[in-house]
Amino acid sequence: MEGFLKWLRTYGVLGSAAATTVALLAANWVVAVTVAASIYVGLSSWAIDFVHRPDVRAATFVFLVLLWTYIGFTVLIDRRRARIVKSEQDYRYGLTFEGFQPIAGPDFDHDDSELRFGILVRNYSSGPIKYTLDDLDVRIGNRALPHLLKGVLFGFMARGAGRTSYSPAFKRSDFKQLVGQQLEGTAKFTIVYGHPERPPVRRLTISLSIILMIPESGPFGFGSSILEEIDVAIT
Repeated sequence: MEGFLKWLRTYGVLGSAAATTVALLAANWVVAVTVAASIYVGLSSWAIDFVHRPDVRAATFVFLVLLWTYIGFTVLIDRRRARIVKSEQDYRYGLTFEGFQPIAGPDFDHDDSELRFGILVRNYSSGPIKYTLDDLDVRIGNRALPHLLKGVLFGFMARGAGRTSYSPAFKRSDFKQLVGQQLEGTAKFTIVYGHPERPPVRRLTISLSIILMIPESGPFGFGSSILEEIDVAIT
């Protein structure tokens, strides 16, 4: 049916009107058939004579009485049955980004010291969720983290709970030639989330600007700001 409607719409305004009419008739075929039958009866003298026959009216009356009696008993019996009502979970904007934090050991003065980043998120949806980090791209100066394999970082959160997922690590030696300089960079990551036992239904994308400064010794400086935040439904 969809292919036929698309084909009709290729014929301009008339085709679009015909496609719309066909779609309405297909979606409401019971109403369409009822209206068509009523028009036919109204315009046909044979149909009018048939409806005016006493035996037809008696049969129709008996049919309607029995039908509505059955419907009434069915409704009364059904009201005695217990029902289980489940609320539909709403995941729209349910995963909230709370921060992008650098994580390093207490001593960051050695070449083999590691610097990684923690992505803080919290579940504000109406129920538990599963989230998966689909993509992570961190670039500082002319350095970049290794590509993250899709589906490696994931987690589960109860309603109102927060989690931190950690990126792969830079080595201090990666910035050996840039020590003492203020480095600018970007971070962009995508998280999909939804029901813990079903495919994800939302996609959260965060883009950040980063400033990092690694001195000869002592703690490093870091700052970040959000450039873009997009949360859309997965279609």
